[in-house]
Amino acid sequence: MGKSDRKELVLPGKTAALFCDAVQYGEFIFTSGIVARNPDSSVFAPGDAEAQTRFIFRSISDILAMADSTFQDIVKMTIYVRNMEDRLKINPLREEFFKGARPASTVVEVSKLAHSDLMVEVEVVAVAGSRMDNLKDTLKKTVSSVSKAVTDKEKAKPKEKVRKVKVPKDLEIE
Repeated sequence: MGKSDRKELVLPGKTAALFCDAVQYGEFIFTSGIVARNPDSSVFAPGDAEAQTRFIFRSISDILAMADSTFQDIVKMTIYVRNMEDRLKINPLREEFFKGARPASTVVEVSKLAHSDLMVEVEVVAVAGSRMDNLKDTLKKTVSSVSKAVTDKEKAKPKEKVRKVKVPKDLEIE
């Protein structure tokens, strides 16, 4: 892999920073620590870990979509919380967004984040392009199954002889 395999992913409306939201390198996506910041850099839902986590997960979803990926393509997640008790508020959101997928995961309590009103920061590593690859694989399997079913049905059909029957003139439909 070379430099041409590296692509910076930036959420629309974000102000310029010294870093990008994520880097896609080959088949992998590496996000920066994502926090609940509005486009004007103000903190979203100051002090509310649950609302901030939902905001962060939506941002991560948007980043992953840029690389044709979803939460189900995340292989590693690290969550930084200001209060470990907030895990109880975050876990239901994880279930909602991951829909049964279970990445390797770490939760770390920290004393500070970039702003005193920030309660959560999340970074992930994901596989890029999986949504499209899965769709292609599903389509190939479906086409193959349908083709096989049609072929099997044709083979199983008994060969019928077609007889021509002469219809009397008084029964013909005009």
